[in-house]
Amino acid sequence: MFKETENPFDFNGNIVCCSAVFSFDLINSDLKFRLPRALDQTTEKRKAEYLASRLCAEKALDILTPGTKKTSVFNAPDRSPVWPDKITGSLTHSGNFTSTAVALKQTIKSIGIDSEEIISEEVANEVCTIVLSPSELARFSQHWSQKLLVTTAFSAKESIFKCLYPLVNKFFGFNDAEILTLDRNSGVFQAVLKTKLDDDFIIDYPLNGHLKITPTYVHTALILK
Repeated sequence: MFKETENPFDFNGNIVCCSAVFSFDLINSDLKFRLPRALDQTTEKRKAEYLASRLCAEKALDILTPGTKKTSVFNAPDRSPVWPDKITGSLTHSGNFTSTAVALKQTIKSIGIDSEEIISEEVANEVCTIVLSPSELARFSQHWSQKLLVTTAFSAKESIFKCLYPLVNKFFGFNDAEILTLDRNSGVFQAVLKTKLDDDFIIDYPLNGHLKITPTYVHTALILK
């Protein structure tokens, strides 16, 4: 099963989004031949996530560039998605939800989106100090449950990574960005870089992203114009 659903964010007309819910029996459909050999030994869940996210990506690309040849999105050796020339994009999947955002590079420099199922308190306890710095914990712990704070911080930092990595071609971690604000009411988060990634993305470079929290998921996005 693959069914389009509401997008987490209503971006401007320069960005095309496609979101869907799917079931893991997707790998038993006539789409399974599209799985890359690299996934032969992975779980059915991972295979279904791959197929669903690529279906979303293709639908978004069809809308962004109508009339062009249908393009499949494959993974680079570092597992990042390879988008067509002149297009920037990002994709995410968590649970049975997947989403893609794409845009022309002439209008949008880079996109990072991320969706995460809200984790359990047990998992939050295990990864809390990996995802959040002491200053972030001091800043937010009083007003957020730990599981929601860790999920939201993880997602925001994933969106930051997905947005900046194609521009800097450099891996960086949770401690290389610090979240300053998380505003559930206005739907925004603010962060700064704590590490110089290149001559453009220096320490204290400001990052202003989108945030949406539902009973089941946290969705975040970072757009650079």
